[in-house]
Amino acid sequence: MSPNLNELDLWLFNLINQNWANPALDPVMIAVTYMGELFLWYLVSMILWRWKGSEVAIPLLIGLIIGDITVFLIKYLVLRPSPYLIVSGARLLPAGLRLSGEPSFPSGHACRSFIGSVILGRKFSRWRYPLLGLATMISISRIYVGVHWPSDILVGAFIGISIGLGILKLEFRIMQALEQIKLKLSL
Repeated sequence: MSPNLNELDLWLFNLINQNWANPALDPVMIAVTYMGELFLWYLVSMILWRWKGSEVAIPLLIGLIIGDITVFLIKYLVLRPSPYLIVSGARLLPAGLRLSGEPSFPSGHACRSFIGSVILGRKFSRWRYPLLGLATMISISRIYVGVHWPSDILVGAFIGISIGLGILKLEFRIMQALEQIKLKLSL
């Protein structure tokens, strides 16, 4: 990153993490940040499988798996420290299931929530904008609780949107391939 982007990242982090700090808002942002947890999105997939069938759940599950693997690989290649580790005065609130010192770039919560909003927004069109709003709030909450830089969120969201759109574009082929595997296994 150029110095100007680093300065913008720091300025936005301080704005959201410190200037927006409010004791009444803290529990809300903590609750919202938990909505981006890995286990919760996989649970949503399983519930959707039982409720709406594999046509809804499988694209979401595949997108989440691809997203989580992608984010994990990038995190441990880049090794960017979380802002609470290096910004003096950064507030760190309970931020979900997170390993101590886990790299921050990119945000897995942003990636997962945008994968979910893109795929489920296509499946349930009346929920498209509320899902995008939720994904945005989950992403902002990660800065508010002190574990991500704004650029971590933007890249995580970009990865999530890209994967979600890619899965939707390939959905027919994916479902066909899974049907063929299912047929071969039943022989």
